[in-house]
Amino acid sequence: MRLSVILGDMLPWVLALLLVPAARAVDIPEDWRCSKGEVGLHWKGMRQIPQTTGPNWGEPLNENAPTPYVWLAIYKERDRDIAERRAPIFQRWSEFTPAERCAYLKHFAKEAQARKREYDALTGWRADGGLGKKLAKPKGDEVIAVQDKEPLAGMRARFDAMRAWLSDNGMREDVPDSERAVGVLIKLGLLEVAALEFLIESGHFQAKVRIRFQAALKDKEALELEPELAKLLDDPAVQSRVIDDISLQLAKDWRNETILGGDFERRLREALEAARRQRVVEAASARAGQVQRSASERKALRKRTEAQVEKLEGELKDEKLLFPAAADPQLLVSLEEYRQGKRALYELIESKADISLEELRAAELKLLKEVCLTHYRSIRYKAEVIKTLCGE
Repeated sequence: MRLSVILGDMLPWVLALLLVPAARAVDIPEDWRCSKGEVGLHWKGMRQIPQTTGPNWGEPLNENAPTPYVWLAIYKERDRDIAERRAPIFQRWSEFTPAERCAYLKHFAKEAQARKREYDALTGWRADGGLGKKLAKPKGDEVIAVQDKEPLAGMRARFDAMRAWLSDNGMREDVPDSERAVGVLIKLGLLEVAALEFLIESGHFQAKVRIRFQAALKDKEALELEPELAKLLDDPAVQSRVIDDISLQLAKDWRNETILGGDFERRLREALEAARRQRVVEAASARAGQVQRSASERKALRKRTEAQVEKLEGELKDEKLLFPAAADPQLLVSLEEYRQGKRALYELIESKADISLEELRAAELKLLKEVCLTHYRSIRYKAEVIKTLCGE
């Protein structure tokens, strides 16, 4: 039989198949569905979104259906959603009727609102006065004992859970650096900042360093210290300084396991050397009878220095001074690493009476880059993303 005859016989069947109505976009359980009145009420307060078409995937809604939480609450059910077999929710959404959109948003609204409340509580943890008082209480080795008790242990678990929820449901598996729902990457960044600041304020890093330091003190001979350094190690003030020094290093690179591992002894010796140098300088200054600035002079100098740095930060805000990479300089300025780094910037200004404006700007941009690299490396961003955010 000729091919043309076969195709001619099949043509009516092909046309018939093309005319069959498409399957429903989604099979929604009856208890999800909205009544006719609810469909209209659901869009109350969302006048910028057409009732007939609804929002696009990732589009901001109002406080009744906060985004991106509502999209992530919907998407986490993808494995149990029978409609997911047809197409991913963010592609399928445009095919839904207003009643179907209402059903999804109504069903997941409570969870979305709960997730938003939890996120706001975590990122705004400093506003919790009761928590702030508890963070201020532990002193010395007491900070170790409180780490595995409430509220600290619970807060760390909550940060981890929210981070996992946003990451697992908010980032595309096929394009890891792209957001599945608009705003997730920003939410993750702000959450990481809040979590790191909480770990610092709660003494999490200091507790880890104190535990490791106590273990090192049990076998001083293994440290192979010079007699002078070994003697310094017995001084409680020096011990406190060493712990603070290494705790700060850990806070800046808290996923670096070598800090408390094989590299701890080297860092301990370096911190002791720094303490010894400080004592030598202080002794030399005393012997030379150098006139120390009065408290009022030092205060005035620091006030002038802070004013100069604030001026630089104002130039960043007004975009008169531009950070030569993609990271938001206002976010960098808000980080704990920046607040720590400003000390070095103050010292630079105070050490040079005739420092030029160009030198100041260069020093500010250098500090911002160091902060950018330290922060995004600590939260394990990919090298390509860090290069884009922080520059070469």
